[in-house]
Amino acid sequence: MPFPQNIEIALSVESIIRDIGAVPATVGCLEGRLYVGMTQPEIELLARATPASKISRRDLAVVTGMGLTGGTTVAGTMALAHMAGIKIFATGVGHLDFGR
Repeated sequence: MPFPQNIEIALSVESIIRDIGAVPATVGCLEGRLYVGMTQPEIELLARATPASKISRRDLAVVTGMGLTGGTTVAGTMALAHMAGIKIFATGVGHLDFGR
């Protein structure tokens, strides 16, 4: 998703998650460092990053070793969430209203 829609959606989804009583943990990679639970400034850095890699599970070692920045695919998010002990997660944004 292009900037600035990407950051608007990310922050909106985090807000919805907080509103339903859960804790958001946005997943991504900044300069080779993997994050599970990004701060707003970190999300903004990722949203503005060019180029940004699309990071799947198989890419985790490469992006960390090369110091790349990017967002995770479903497989990448699932792998990192598992490593962080997160058992339930949502990824992708189609229609997210949680009864709103």
